[in-house]
Amino acid sequence: MDEGSKYYRNVEYFRADLNEDLRDLFNHVDIDVVFHFGGLKSVPNSVKEPFSYYDNNVRALINLLKFSKNVKKFIFASSCSVTNPNSPYSETKIMCEKILEDFGKEFGVKTLSLRYPNPIGSYIIDDKSMSLMNSIKSGKVEIFGNDYDTIDGTPSRNYIDVDVLSDLHLEILNADEFECSYYNIYSTATNTVSEIIDIFRTLGHKVDVKISPRRSGDFSKLEIIDDKHAYYVNTNIYKTIKTILKYGN
Repeated sequence: MDEGSKYYRNVEYFRADLNEDLRDLFNHVDIDVVFHFGGLKSVPNSVKEPFSYYDNNVRALINLLKFSKNVKKFIFASSCSVTNPNSPYSETKIMCEKILEDFGKEFGVKTLSLRYPNPIGSYIIDDKSMSLMNSIKSGKVEIFGNDYDTIDGTPSRNYIDVDVLSDLHLEILNADEFECSYYNIYSTATNTVSEIIDIFRTLGHKVDVKISPRRSGDFSKLEIIDDKHAYYVNTNIYKTIKTILKYGN
């Protein structure tokens, strides 16, 4: 995104550690709304190092909340994995959601947890959370498990374009009230790993595949829960991958 886009207007940047004293930051500017995106986010790593995930993700939220008692809204980046928790990463999100809800009730802050599916797009192609897309784009990808209960045996995920996600945040920012304490965000793009690879190949990108055993913490597919907490957005997976190949680093 260029600096002239709607996402970059009148933005001031500060670098801070969410586990440290944030008094100077909150005293420097008047903050009405907090979007909390920080946290460790690798499912396999959380299985290997669970304590570091509990220590960092939960402690950072609590510390940030200590300085957010006077804000109007607090939006937390949760995960769709909380509906089927199978890793310490998912458990930290569940804990954080509960802490945030209780915080809002005590201090009168409007709180909301957004349970994201997998974000994809050219602007985050270098992010560690995009390891699958990075691997496919590099031409070599390792698939962990091909015996899942999906159409082709490889894990299935729900994907959301980062531009669509950014628009959603703007919508949430301007909302007067939140109807729920959390939303399960679902996009129109649900694909297996093999289907994603096939799209890259259709677009002329060569990809070599290695099949490895399942990883601990991974799950077969996202179960969509169609209730009042469901929030649906559109994502054209073919168009998004085409943009990744054209603009991604």
